[in-house]
Amino acid sequence: MAAIAAAFRGAFPDLRMDVDLIPSDGDLVAARWTSTGTFSGPWGDVAPTGVRATFSGVNIFRIHDGRVVELWNYRDDLGLMEQVGAPVFAGSPRDPEGLPADGADGADTADAER
Repeated sequence: MAAIAAAFRGAFPDLRMDVDLIPSDGDLVAARWTSTGTFSGPWGDVAPTGVRATFSGVNIFRIHDGRVVELWNYRDDLGLMEQVGAPVFAGSPRDPEGLPADGADGADTADAER
């Protein structure tokens, strides 16, 4: 987890995080946050674009004996990728003619056979 955080910080070295809300219930504590940073280093296979982006997320912590024993993390990577101009893959890839990889064109099968 430390390597993932370090790589992300390398991609957004001026990252600033503001905590928006911290509710709790029993042994669970959540933090809703908003971050802003400039995409100036590589992020995975994506080359930096120099774009400044704002994105948000939620972390949920389970606390036991004063220590974090579980952590769930959600970060809006899709929104972040769209802002910085990274390619977004959200379904089957299209071929060069614009058809989905499975060959379906959205037409009714009966119509295609006529």
